Amino acid sequence: VAVPAWHPPQQQQCGLERLELGSCGRGFTDAAAAALAAVGPLQRLTVLRLGGAYKLDDSGLLKLLGACPNLKELAVPDASRLTGVFLSQLPAVAPQLVVLDLKNCRGLPGDSIAAVLGQLMALQRLTLDSIPEVDAAVLSAAGRCPSLQSLSVVMCPGVNDDGLTALAALAGRSNKAVGGPPGLEELYLDECTAVTDTGLAAAAAGCRGLKTLSVRRCTRLTDLSLIAVAERGTLETLSVNGVHHVTSALINTLARRCKDTLQDLDVSFCRDISEGALGKMVDACENLRKLRVYGCSQLTERFLYGHGNEKLTEIVGATLA
Repeated sequence: VAVPAWHPPQQQQCGLERLELGSCGRGFTDAAAAALAAVGPLQRLTVLRLGGAYKLDDSGLLKLLGACPNLKELAVPDASRLTGVFLSQLPAVAPQLVVLDLKNCRGLPGDSIAAVLGQLMALQRLTLDSIPEVDAAVLSAAGRCPSLQSLSVVMCPGVNDDGLTALAALAGRSNKAVGGPPGLEELYLDECTAVTDTGLAAAAAGCRGLKTLSVRRCTRLTDLSLIAVAERGTLETLSVNGVHHVTSALINTLARRCKDTLQDLDVSFCRDISEGALGKMVDACENLRKLRVYGCSQLTERFLYGHGNEKLTEIVGATLA
């Protein structure tokens, strides 16, 4: 009787496509990263999100990334042990990155962030919230990312007018080609208190396709620059929460220029906006779905029950005396 030849069993390919650990904390260490990498190569893994992995350092993350050749999204917020070493090798181990979230990674030097951005050619969404080292040089480097569509630098004290001017100039120049990327569409500047009308006006001039703008508690801004953004007629989402110098002039511009696009508006604590102007804007912006009005003590029942926009299903924060 013929004995069939023995063949060693083939290793089954790992089918993992997404790994999202929202608050892994001390549970995801370098050893855990190495063990996961050893299962690889993780050919199908395209999304890796490790929230709060404060025991993960450069070597562990790089080893894991080396086993994920097709990674598109990487989020490592609050990973305090990561340094510039990780960033310097990121383009080599994850060249196809589309989304990068480094929120509150305070061990990353600003010059290292700036250096890596010029090498991530496919990058579309970048989050650098709460990193003190983010400055004009970083924003200038972000402006050179040819595919960048969304940038978040919330609570970055180094973000100022010079940085926004550089970002807008480079972003506008790199996206003028016919058929090229759409350019920057989302900009989050919440609590960047050094930003003034000069910087935001420059952003309005250079980033002409902004759909989302959030400037919550940017207390040095006024109607002047915000009207310049609204005049573009592209805004879908706008937050001016806590920007106390906002008046009815901005609301009137939104009603006139963004009546077909605006869907979500936050004017919380903007008490210089008149009830009548807000009511007319709500009626004019037929696609408005959500309105936040916390702290707007000037609003009465006349506004809440008198507007005619049936698509406005959420008015959040209204309190009647």
